Amino acid sequence: MASSRYAYPGLRMTVGVEETRQAEDDAPVYLHCGAERWPVKTLSDPDAEKVNFNPVPATISELTALPAPPTLPPDHRIVPVELTTYVVRARLLAGC
Repeated sequence: MASSRYAYPGLRMTVGVEETRQAEDDAPVYLHCGAERWPVKTLSDPDAEKVNFNPVPATISELTALPAPPTLPPDHRIVPVELTTYVVRARLLAGC
């Protein structure tokens, strides 16, 4: 996901995103999901058993308002956000 904010994992559904943006020099910039924090993304980290899979209702505004953590540990979760599963009702729109 392309954003200056931190995107929190811990969802029941994994969504892959590839996005094209124009850089300042008008060259396209391709953004895609990477392998960083792979244990956290795949629930194979030591904290995976602590994830609560009872979803908590949330809005996109609430989730994007969460502060970014100062560091992202490669193989552990950020408490409490990454130990929580969220359910969000949203409408996805595609545009050119």
